[in-house]
Amino acid sequence: VLLERALRHKEREQFTLDQLRPNVSAAAKWLVEQMDKKNIEKSLLVPVDPIMPTELYVQAAKEIPDRLLTACSVIPRSQNPLDQLKRWRDAGARALKLQPMQYDPRDPVVERLVYEAIALDMPLLFHYTDLPSAFPAWLEHLAGTFRQANFVVIHFGGIYGFQSVLPLAHFLSNVWLETSTAFIRVVASPQRAQLQFLREGQQPRLAKLIFGSEHPSDYDAVFGAIDALTEGLSAEVVQAICRGNAARLLKL
Repeated sequence: VLLERALRHKEREQFTLDQLRPNVSAAAKWLVEQMDKKNIEKSLLVPVDPIMPTELYVQAAKEIPDRLLTACSVIPRSQNPLDQLKRWRDAGARALKLQPMQYDPRDPVVERLVYEAIALDMPLLFHYTDLPSAFPAWLEHLAGTFRQANFVVIHFGGIYGFQSVLPLAHFLSNVWLETSTAFIRVVASPQRAQLQFLREGQQPRLAKLIFGSEHPSDYDAVFGAIDALTEGLSAEVVQAICRGNAARLLKL
């Protein structure tokens, strides 16, 4: 989101960090303007190193600290990943994001990085849209082992992968699903019938969702999908999805 304007590819040209830094302030201001149009108070920015560097997201969060927060991205098999994580945490990062195709869930180095993030009191954000295939079982292992930690599946698990993580969000109190991208498509498709059980119970399972969007242009679609699923439910459920859950996990 932040780097849609700050980071551009012209033909095959790759911009350097030095070229991008001057654009971050304008990009942060633009994002907050979009947030204001939809009454969004705060946003957590989520980088993806190396193509969307954490350094720029940390800079953006410092530009408008009362509105913008940031996660950090660390590639587990990069140089000194634990030192990187601590450096970003000291710089203000609130969560650790792990990206598919950058790690193997069976790699002990990855679990060591997760453990360190938990020790630093950082929620774990996992981009998952059905790859890597070993992820659901690994997430179940992590959530059961580190019960004091919180794990958020970005993009609702994907239009094909959501079925494998829905049960985890239901049965494990520390697993959450974020509503960007695939969530909108699932709610608008025949697969929506598979989500009806989320409305059940005195404490509807929908309360395990966390509002998120890939881009400000998705705000209306995400709100519409949430409204469609929460129709007739209490205002407390909607408040948890749109504000309360994120505030609790990020300790706002």
